[in-house]
Amino acid sequence: MAGASASTDSPAGSDPLHPKVNMPRMVYGTAWKKDRTADLVYQAIKEGFRGIDTAAMKRHYSEELTGEGIRRAIKDGIVTREELYIQTKYTPHDDAFLAEPALYPTITSQVLASVTSSLRNLAHTESEEDTSYIDCLIMHSPFPDPVSTLEAWTALQSFVPHRIRSLGISNITLPELQYLVADPRVTVYPTVIQNRFRRAERRWDYELRRWCANQNSTRWKGEKRTRYQGFWTLTGNRADWPTQKFVRELAMAVPKTAQEVEALEAEAVAAAAAADETGEQKEGEQ
Repeated sequence: MAGASASTDSPAGSDPLHPKVNMPRMVYGTAWKKDRTADLVYQAIKEGFRGIDTAAMKRHYSEELTGEGIRRAIKDGIVTREELYIQTKYTPHDDAFLAEPALYPTITSQVLASVTSSLRNLAHTESEEDTSYIDCLIMHSPFPDPVSTLEAWTALQSFVPHRIRSLGISNITLPELQYLVADPRVTVYPTVIQNRFRRAERRWDYELRRWCANQNSTRWKGEKRTRYQGFWTLTGNRADWPTQKFVRELAMAVPKTAQEVEALEAEAVAAAAAADETGEQKEGEQ
């Protein structure tokens, strides 16, 4: 699950390449849901989530089943497409591209294939794929070299603002981001910066979050248009939250039996072990 710092009510702004996007404060994440993805996305929307995050990365996501859950919720009248914020990701060095390099000889061809697939998977009805759009397309990580990152970004820009409303980038450092946006070929500014939000990583990503705040006050004249999305916030900081006063007060306010406490502690230990393993995998992949 990812959290956004604020939401906007208007679907379009005065700058055609940087339209305002209705981004909820909380976004439902779909990684590692596997065969349950469609049902869980449907349930999340039914329970009130209006933001959905997925990725064109079959190793950890099912973008197809995410779209299935969204279409089911729309068909059942729970929500309209206009009420949803849907974001997905283009993943550099994804398995699909590595498996058939002859089909995707350039980064631009990879981007085109990824976006085309995402628009098809996330179409809001079965019969209107040509009218589908994505609220935010996030580049899952920079490439190791800035030239390749720029090529991917400029390819993504070609879809804005019609099929893609806005762009973002994930797993990025402040120097990498500053280098990217300083290039004059970057005409679409990132709307979303999505990083792991951890005390152990760059002091809660303080410098990058401050950069986002400065963009909002200078480039956008106070409007919150460059948002920081934190993910892995709970499991990535499991040693920190018990020390927070508000967490202890909340825990004390919830009635619990001794058996429930023991069960919760056992579950927390298992979740921590799984998070460690997942974190190591993510470090190697991104």
